[in-house]
Amino acid sequence: MTKFHAHNMMKAATLTFIGSQLLSKEEREELARVFKKIDQNGDGKLSKDEIKDGYINHFGRLISDKEIDAMFEAVDTD
Repeated sequence: MTKFHAHNMMKAATLTFIGSQLLSKEEREELARVFKKIDQNGDGKLSKDEIKDGYINHFGRLISDKEIDAMFEAVDTD
């Protein structure tokens, strides 16, 4: 199980690095700004409720629980 966890952590780190190289400084700053705005309690993690509220406030639309669950499944490496 530890080997699997280490593999997922390496995969996440690699994808993060690649993503950081593809974005401009301005795009990274904008993403960080949006993240901080959505992260209501400032813990550096987005809960399902924070994402729901953030979508309404930032994108002006509701997001379904099914969409949020799919997001969490796609990015969950822990």
